[in-house]
Amino acid sequence: MSRFALVQLLTLGSVLAVSTGCAIPAAVLLVDALDRDPSYVDTGSWDDWDDEASEQWVASGQMRGQTPPTGAFDRDITSGTITRSTGWTDFEVNATGGDWAMLAGGFETDRLVDGRTITLDPSEHWIYGCSGPSEWNAEFDEPADTVQVRRDRIEIAGEPLIELTITATFGPGSEIVTVVSHGDPDGNG
Repeated sequence: MSRFALVQLLTLGSVLAVSTGCAIPAAVLLVDALDRDPSYVDTGSWDDWDDEASEQWVASGQMRGQTPPTGAFDRDITSGTITRSTGWTDFEVNATGGDWAMLAGGFETDRLVDGRTITLDPSEHWIYGCSGPSEWNAEFDEPADTVQVRRDRIEIAGEPLIELTITATFGPGSEIVTVVSHGDPDGNG
């Protein structure tokens, strides 16, 4: 299955969001129903999947922003993962504490340059923002209108890390910014 076909499948999942509360869980359920692992979205083809091409890290960091149901928020990420393969990164980060916010999706990494912020073309990403009064209870569930990504190399306690700052806007007055750090010995994304 091509990345384009999977993105179409994930878009179909957003239609199911009416019954599940959030497009991302609906899409994961769809992929599960097809006996596919959603982390494979970055491979381009199910047939040429190579376990060596993908690495996953638990993400830590901060999330801040403003969405209609939650208003302004600024808190630590309470759960998150980043999965990278050649030229593509998938991620999901959640922040809870009073209410819930999530930024999730994937983006191409070919144009990332350390220390620079780039604006992704819509064809280079599929990113959703969700928020609501409690985890997975989405009252806001929207695809990003614009996405900017910045990659920096940092070091914490002697460990080299990649820090990604992902800024996604969702129409007037709605924005989610997440700053996540993850271990990446290759430093590619």
